[in-house]
Amino acid sequence: MFSRSIITLAPALLLSMFVATTPVTTASPLAERSGETVYLSNCVENESGVQFPSSEINYYSNGANSQNGQLPTDACVAGAEFVTWERQSHSCKFSDTEVSFTSHINSNGNQVALYSYAGSGSNGFTNFNCYRDNDRLLYQDIIRVCHSIYYCLDLRDLLAEVVEVHAGVRDAGAELNGPLGVLERMTE
Repeated sequence: MFSRSIITLAPALLLSMFVATTPVTTASPLAERSGETVYLSNCVENESGVQFPSSEINYYSNGANSQNGQLPTDACVAGAEFVTWERQSHSCKFSDTEVSFTSHINSNGNQVALYSYAGSGSNGFTNFNCYRDNDRLLYQDIIRVCHSIYYCLDLRDLLAEVVEVHAGVRDAGAELNGPLGVLERMTE
């Protein structure tokens, strides 16, 4: 079984492979993902010229379908105003599934580098690691515009990707050193 520090470290290592050479102006490292993704977003609703701020938790059953303004699979309101995502838990229940999601963003979450680990979340079935996003447009509908503040990735999907990367490196005959080598030795 992996220790918590390895589980926390592995997704960051995986993402760092994509982020290290990716400028902020390009698609986020999430662009190729296909697993569940949850976004913590701030939205502005415009009704008859009056703007109403809110914060939402947006669920995408396929994270790759969240990169070009697509509507979420499900959404719930976390606050009737903009919430402070950091330092406190926020929870809401998705209407389609009746599943709740709770986020726990660290007090310095808004100060970490873009795409860096900022906290955690849970839906009661699995745990998620949450990362700081670049406030990009997540989606827009007839009356609402939402921007992504944090995105949360299912740890099961992240670990599967680490294993896949690990297998590719190993199949290429390379010796794994550093953190991936530690993961390899832990799973033997």
